[in-house]
Amino acid sequence: MQCGYLVGTLCGILTLLYSMFFFSIDHSWIYFEPINRDKLIVVLLGLIANICVIGHLQQRNKNAMREISKLEAEGKIAAARAQILHNMSHDIRTPINGILGMAHIIESNPADTAKVLENVEKIEKSASALLSLANNVLDMNEMQSGNIQMERIPFRLALLCRETMENSKNLFPDNGLEFSFQVQAACEQELIGSSYHIKKILFNLYTNAIRYTQAGGLVATQITLLRETETQVVLQIKISDTGEGMSQEFIDTLLFEPFTQEKESARTKYQGSGLGMAIVKGLVDRMGGTITAESQLHKGSTFTLELPFEKPKEAAQQKKLASLSGVNILLADDNTLNLEIAEYILTEAGAVVTKAENGKDALELFKNAPENSFDIILMDVMMPEMDGLTATRRIRSLNRPDAERIPIFAVTASIFPGDIEKIKAAGMTAYLPKPLVWEELIAVLERYCEKADCPLQGV
Repeated sequence: MQCGYLVGTLCGILTLLYSMFFFSIDHSWIYFEPINRDKLIVVLLGLIANICVIGHLQQRNKNAMREISKLEAEGKIAAARAQILHNMSHDIRTPINGILGMAHIIESNPADTAKVLENVEKIEKSASALLSLANNVLDMNEMQSGNIQMERIPFRLALLCRETMENSKNLFPDNGLEFSFQVQAACEQELIGSSYHIKKILFNLYTNAIRYTQAGGLVATQITLLRETETQVVLQIKISDTGEGMSQEFIDTLLFEPFTQEKESARTKYQGSGLGMAIVKGLVDRMGGTITAESQLHKGSTFTLELPFEKPKEAAQQKKLASLSGVNILLADDNTLNLEIAEYILTEAGAVVTKAENGKDALELFKNAPENSFDIILMDVMMPEMDGLTATRRIRSLNRPDAERIPIFAVTASIFPGDIEKIKAAGMTAYLPKPLVWEELIAVLERYCEKADCPLQGV
């Protein structure tokens, strides 16, 4: 608009000057004649008209360009949505197709134990891939809606990194890679932070490093202390690999965008959805940290995390049990299969399990049992007769000391902020997201079975 007014003004000034000077036809002579009042009025009107007309044309052109940009943006958004749906369809159908196919092979060869076990293992991998995709989509939705709730619980970062690296290795048992892990002694200290979300960050970085590195390659971890005050520390985590690598252009423009991979063939070859790095960036930003990437094609990549953590006010004193031996657990779940599997796992760990098929049964079993009969309650949230939240409120309201202090864990597939608030309001100690990872469940129960008044947290 301002440019239009400037052009109009210049045209008006040229008109004014031309009206004050007279030229011969061949421009061989020139003379000046003072402008009279009538001519000045005409020239000024022309000046104003030039400014208005050219400015108006400029504004119309600007509006037209804005509309064109809007249409182009809408077209890109529509194309992006179509591509996302295409990718999602592929990433969902592929593992489902594998599960159905392998189930058919098992059904056709029930007597061939080796073949059955081989296909059961493949089914587990396909189901894990499907679950990972579902979790990533939910995480992206939470980030885009601003509903991510960061926890503040004690944990040890170095230990969490080691565990996540080992869990990631187990997903690729025949990877043929070497792993190195270096950590400064100062980084072994207990910290306060959202271990659940840090684990998500690390898991995405480790699985990418392993997935895109060929056999014989190296995945290295280095944890160092950058800064420390009386109340806070800033740690640096470097995860490097000698894998496929990325171009600088991809790092600068698309690396942290959802559903992006540098080569479309990577989606089929490496079975990635392209959501992981967008989730990592969103979580790191939410924690007030930074993440950078350095890479060379066919030589490898290095991701550098810098994350701030609070220092605990006093060292946590937790009694650690060697196992669940002798621990009495009240287990409530309306799904018979889930109940059977959980009972088997917990019993194998040494626990004594009492089963309930709904919240009402769990309430009656607890109420009719002598005081301190149970050490822990695992409560499914969605059950017939009486849901887990109602059963928990009823148990907490009983006039007996153990009802007030017993740890009650919500076992749920719904981990949105609104659901977590309901769990907390009902008086539950913590929530365990489905599907359960049994090794982690045993470790959590060991930590909590003799601990009272602990804060709500996700595990």
